[in-house]
Formats: sequence, structure tokens, C-alpha cells
Amino acid sequence: LANRLRGDGDLEAAERLGRSAAEGARKAYAGPHEYKAILISAHAQALVELKRFAEAEPVMIEAYRAATDANVADGDEARHIADLAASMYEAWQEAEPNVARAEEVSHWRKLAGP
Repeated sequence: LANRLRGDGDLEAAERLGRSAAEGARKAYAGPHEYKAILISAHAQALVELKRFAEAEPVMIEAYRAATDANVADGDEARHIADLAASMYEAWQEAEPNVARAEEVSHWRKLAGP
């Protein structure tokens, strides 16, 4: 639903729903779980679209760690989140050109893989 709200342009509602879903996932999945990573990354994406990059950064990193901790066999979710993180840093660089973010982009692109 948060993704649909984002698609419809209701970014504030998407962020609120994403935050709530991420909080619920943290409680429901105390240990590693791929769904926790997916829900946390959806919240991070909503924050990025709102250009609230400083808030999105720790949430995106948490999502990546949740995906790697879940140790999913193919690692697709972790690579996907790493790609989202690289895109976040690119958007942040565009929004704030006085602060270089090339190292972060490069780091996350490497984690995302080919």
C-alpha cells in the first residue's frame, strides 16, 4: 500500500504507513528476516522521495543490515537495497551539490554488484 501511495504522489501518507510497517516488522521479527528488510527499505524509500535524506540514511543502512542478517541464499534483497542506497546518495548529491557523496555511491554500487 505504501508503494501505491508513493506512486499516486501521496508521499507523506506513504512515509507514515512505511514508518508504521517498519516499526511493526521490527517488533514482529525480532531476529533476522527478509520481510523486515523489505518493510524497512520501503520506509527509507519514502523518506528519500520526500528528500529527507538525513533521516533516510540510517533507515536504509538498517534495511541493508536486516537483509544481510537474514542471510537469504541468493542475496537479491541485499543487492536491491544496496542499489537503492546508491540511488539515495546520488539524489542527495543532486539536492545538495556542495557535499560530495561519490564515495558513498561507489561503496553501495559495489555492494549492489553487476
